[in-house]
Amino acid sequence: MNSAAASIRKGIISSIIRKDLLVEYRSKQTFVSTLFFGLLILVVGNFALTSAGGDAAVYAPGILWIAFFFAGQIFLSHALLSEKEENTIAGLIVSPATPGEIFLGKMLSAVIFLIALELILLPVFHILFNYSFTLNTLLLCLVLILTSIGYCALGVLFSTMSMGLRNHEILLSVILFPILLPLLIMAVKASIILLTGIGMGSFGVWLRMIIVFDAIFVVLSFWAYFWVLEA
Repeated sequence: MNSAAASIRKGIISSIIRKDLLVEYRSKQTFVSTLFFGLLILVVGNFALTSAGGDAAVYAPGILWIAFFFAGQIFLSHALLSEKEENTIAGLIVSPATPGEIFLGKMLSAVIFLIALELILLPVFHILFNYSFTLNTLLLCLVLILTSIGYCALGVLFSTMSMGLRNHEILLSVILFPILLPLLIMAVKASIILLTGIGMGSFGVWLRMIIVFDAIFVVLSFWAYFWVLEA
């Protein structure tokens, strides 16, 4: 009985993920705009840091994460805004899906989208800033995945909360980024260590901090989503 219920829940979550990704695949509008925005930040950042000389290797990871975070914010704003315009969120609420299942489906589809975006931008970043592809690049991909989980958990929660408000995108940025600041700092610190190879002994500390951040805020966001949809 429990296994059957678990299979149904997994089916609902996978259906939400498939629906969101299919909508993005067919339109491609949001993905192209966020990808272009991320590339623009990397290119402008590369030109800005050319005069920094040897310090560019230290500052470049900050440019990378600014590109990821702002591009992700554009996606979260447009993804949930389309749900409101097409009134599909109301259909999800009255469906057999629980708020928790809706949250997990939305969060995981956002994580997949953001990781796909990052996997395109990361090689461009390495080429622009003359970084070599090493074993640390794989560790950097791990940092990207873990950071995307925490980012998307909070992003989906606050994007849903601000969905019916005026100036939705501005309010989302004002509310979301201060809370995500610790995650951004941890991701940048871990990335600097991996890309420069300096202080590798402390990398594990920053990685564990990211994991703890994810665990705390995924659980809190999951719980809060029940209140957000039922309010």
